[in-house]
Amino acid sequence: MTMAAPTGPAKLRIGVMVDGLSVSNWEATILRHIVEAPFCELALFVVNEERRPERSLRDRLRANRSLFVYKLYARLDRQIYGRDDDALASAELLPEFAAVPRLCTVPIAPRPFEHRLDAEAIDAIREADLDVMLRFGFNIIRGDVLEAARYGVWSFHHGDNRHYRGTPSFFWEMYERNPVCGMILQRLTTELDGGGVLYRSWSATDPVSLRRGRNRAFSKSAHFVIRRLRDLHMHGWTHLENLPTYGEHCDYRKPIYRAPKNRQALRFVARVATGVLSRRLKDALAREQWIIGYRLRREDSPPVPADLDGFDVIVPPADRYFADPFLLSDGETDHVLFEEYRYADGKGVISSLALNGAPPSAARQVLTHEHHLSYPFTFDWDGEAYMIPETSAAGTIELYRAVDKPYRWTRERILMSGVHASDTTIFDDGRLLWMFSCIAVPGSTPTDELFLFWATTLTGAWTAHPMNPIVSDVRGARPAGRIIRSGDMLLRPAQDCSTRYGSAIVMNRIDVLTTTEYAETQLHRLDGEWAPGVLATHTYDAGERYEVVDGLRWRTRLHRPWSARS
Repeated sequence: MTMAAPTGPAKLRIGVMVDGLSVSNWEATILRHIVEAPFCELALFVVNEERRPERSLRDRLRANRSLFVYKLYARLDRQIYGRDDDALASAELLPEFAAVPRLCTVPIAPRPFEHRLDAEAIDAIREADLDVMLRFGFNIIRGDVLEAARYGVWSFHHGDNRHYRGTPSFFWEMYERNPVCGMILQRLTTELDGGGVLYRSWSATDPVSLRRGRNRAFSKSAHFVIRRLRDLHMHGWTHLENLPTYGEHCDYRKPIYRAPKNRQALRFVARVATGVLSRRLKDALAREQWIIGYRLRREDSPPVPADLDGFDVIVPPADRYFADPFLLSDGETDHVLFEEYRYADGKGVISSLALNGAPPSAARQVLTHEHHLSYPFTFDWDGEAYMIPETSAAGTIELYRAVDKPYRWTRERILMSGVHASDTTIFDDGRLLWMFSCIAVPGSTPTDELFLFWATTLTGAWTAHPMNPIVSDVRGARPAGRIIRSGDMLLRPAQDCSTRYGSAIVMNRIDVLTTTEYAETQLHRLDGEWAPGVLATHTYDAGERYEVVDGLRWRTRLHRPWSARS
């Protein structure tokens, strides 16, 4: 997605505090965003030239002995799960940013882990007339440098600062089996991790690989800075100060975390290894299979389901799964459109089956693509039936129109391209059309961030919402079905993907939906245990006569008859 150039104020001038002349790949991404954006410029590097004292051989050996197991795990983890485009790998600042002025300084260290800058360096920073300083290097900074830039020093904390402070980032979430890892962008103050939070986000904790989890989370957080700089340029500092997260009180009561000693690391590695072996054994004996459930709606059924009891199960053949069900009526028959995924083919197609009050009909393929298809979101608009299947593998959002409902579809147009968009969902409020879609930035996962767009016509231009992403939380970003209207209330079903992909459906009340604002509140959740053996659920839809849902459970590879009610 390209970022339009805002009109109005002059470009924001950005400074960056770095250690030496190299940064991590994810930090280099931030710098490129600044250089490429039409509303800001990279104006200064403040380079830390401190020479850190060499530790004695005895001290190094003692430290290595006590952290041997953790360091061995980290090395093996990097070898197995590291990537060529690793977000944490080092990237040289030069020559790409050779034209950016540099201020080289040796910081003052009045206390361990604390850095201050001398008066000469502070004066030079002020002369650069910076709007924002980013901290990529140095230790904990104190003193006048915190106010040397007009809107302060912005810094990342990878971990939820209300629960995890210290190092290694994201390790202790894994160790304590916390399903989510938080991360923030904040304006620093004299209080440790007590500054105003400019951006807060959550990703799923990787249960096996610290490196893989960090890669995804750091890749995502590389986009936080440019989004807030855009907001600052367009709306001013007051807008950022009024963010719901900015004035949060942080009452941290835990000790500061440190790298795990050998006993802790051994316990952690043993648990990870046991989990990996258990999963491989289970995969050898059984396979995960998505199934579909359906039930008739009672006359007194509420618009929003309170539970998922009483669904009949449609069991796919052993060589495939059925998922992402959506209802479509031709006036006489209710059809279920869904993803049919054959394991041997390695990609999904869209299929249909009919519900007529009798046993469902056999599945019939209705749409194929050179890429994987899923989530066949169906809707009516201007007297026609449309579908937007997920085509994230093609990097597109595509609109299809029914030629012979529901069996034949023709592609009307590509609504967006160059996006890794999942589970796109349209809502028509009678005035505007709203498009909700989970979009993954490069290196991240398609479960964390929800984007919103609006248009006046289905085939017209789509405008990005200024608050995008409107949700940045793996526990409720990704759509799980169509928007539900209940009286004056709108509810958005979403997936909780924190413990696993599509573990449960959460119902969110949309409190504000305008072209400039969005807000929602989570009301309740529908857990996956709606049928025997079901572990997860991630799509729900309702029509006038039926409700449909999907579920995940294990199916044996031994090809024994499998009862839908077993």
